[in-house]
Amino acid sequence: MRINEINIDGFGVFNKLHITGLDTGLNVIYGPNEFGKTTVLEFVRRVLFGFSGRRGGINAYMPVNGGNYGGTLSCMLDTGGTALVSRYGSVRGGALKVHLEDRILESQDELDMLLNTSGAFFRNVYAVTIDEIQALESLNDEEVRNRIYGAGLE
Repeated sequence: MRINEINIDGFGVFNKLHITGLDTGLNVIYGPNEFGKTTVLEFVRRVLFGFSGRRGGINAYMPVNGGNYGGTLSCMLDTGGTALVSRYGSVRGGALKVHLEDRILESQDELDMLLNTSGAFFRNVYAVTIDEIQALESLNDEEVRNRIYGAGLE
């Protein structure tokens, strides 16, 4: 699955933000400190894998400039079809809906099967910050380590 567009209704400092122009391959979001790069990354992670609560000191990125907490990702599937992934609210990870051409999915398990990856693997391989790369903490996750090191054996 490839993300084509990001639509943030309300998340952190962003309200009604629409990002287009994402291409195949590597997309890099850059800008000065406090530009919102990490906020956009966290939005993508949490739409795909669920909003986290305010437990453990994790930033919930509640909207500070209005809008409904959440938004959508417009995606192209490997089959050539399209998917609109939306997640709103924070109760139990947020209300998820995945609109496909022939059906609507509403469970995280169904989305995980469509993505063919887990939240940990996505966060540590596909969507990382420069700080995370520098720390290389992603290699401490057992699934990530097994997939990366196992890829060389296939």
